[in-house]
Amino acid sequence: MTAGARSLRGGRGRPRSGTIGITMIAVLAMVLTAGPLVLMVLASVMTQAEVTSTPPTLIPSEPQWSNFGAVFDRVPFTRYLLNSLVVAGIAAPLSTFVSSMAGYAVARLRFPGRDVLFVVILSTMMVPFAVTVVPLFLFVKSLGLLNSYVAIILPFVASGYGIFLFRQFFLSLPRELEEAATVDGATPLRVFRSVAMPLAKPIYAALGAFNFLFFWNMYFWPLIVSQSADMLLVQNGMGQFVGQHSTDWQLIMAASTMAIIPGLFIFVFLQRYLVAGVKLSGLRG
Repeated sequence: MTAGARSLRGGRGRPRSGTIGITMIAVLAMVLTAGPLVLMVLASVMTQAEVTSTPPTLIPSEPQWSNFGAVFDRVPFTRYLLNSLVVAGIAAPLSTFVSSMAGYAVARLRFPGRDVLFVVILSTMMVPFAVTVVPLFLFVKSLGLLNSYVAIILPFVASGYGIFLFRQFFLSLPRELEEAATVDGATPLRVFRSVAMPLAKPIYAALGAFNFLFFWNMYFWPLIVSQSADMLLVQNGMGQFVGQHSTDWQLIMAASTMAIIPGLFIFVFLQRYLVAGVKLSGLRG
């Protein structure tokens, strides 16, 4: 057996130190990421004394499954879940579609000021929401839309990040595909619908998932434009368990456990699209 073969055989038999290091880092990252989630689920079936005990209790002595029912007894949590489903279910696909049309326009259509417009769109990603919240509120109020689903959705229909993501993807498509459709007599709208949209399915799925999670987790803006408790979203509803003198942490953990279920379903079923969508978008252009 040659020295090279022995070296190759030995390399296969013993893991390299670099591989061990990467594995340890991956395990540590997994613990840091999943650890708080596991603790939240465990705390959701603890008593108030166990949640606030010192040193902290990691395993409940007797699971308190009644905590989940108490969430619905204390606050109209069903209404909050319905509000979040309506807002996220309508706003996520709408925002994704609007972003795709705008992204295709700044990537493929030629019109005066296109590059300047794209720079302006990018600049909106750098402005903190706290700076625009007052003008947005006055705008929604002037339209008479306060305390409605439209008031929650309207300011976020257009997404600078979504437009940027679609633009980068459409720039990566070969122009020959669209030129062939144009030669056959297709209008720009028909080219977008029949050529660009089918090829952008991974981007639609990825951005749609991100948008759903964004609208599902909204907290600050619904509090501003909602004038009644019936319009609050699920994240706002969890704040109802925080009292002036005490906080029902076990109910907050139970409500949080139920609130993450839609996001987990989105991630599990669209995981490959989330990865493929970001990869396909590219960074050129």
